[in-house]
Amino acid sequence: MHNIFIAILLPLFLFGLSWYLERKTSSFKYQTFFLLLTIMLTGHIIADLVEDPVKLFYPFNLTDYALPSIVVALPNGWEIVGRDGVYLTIYGVVIFIGALIHDALYYEEKENMKTAKAIKETVGDYF
Repeated sequence: MHNIFIAILLPLFLFGLSWYLERKTSSFKYQTFFLLLTIMLTGHIIADLVEDPVKLFYPFNLTDYALPSIVVALPNGWEIVGRDGVYLTIYGVVIFIGALIHDALYYEEKENMKTAKAIKETVGDYF
């Protein structure tokens, strides 16, 4: 179950399917659920990649993948950001992208905007 097909692509597919089915309704609860599921499972995969190697493309590829130990340190050896901090930042970016998508869905549904305009409004709000 620790591969991108189950943990990332399946929830993203279900998110896209729910977006397609709910776009004409006043609800987007399934879209939100599958978006949160994708974020949660992506974070789980990132956490596993930090600790142990994972077969990301199983059953098509049996290669183990792991994230390298990245540390931001000063020349005297003091760590500014440890390995876990770097990967928490990566997961924070994943959560931020999920928030952008969720807000774009809100604009699209509540303001009756086209998808491209909703994304533009959402990005404008954040930046």
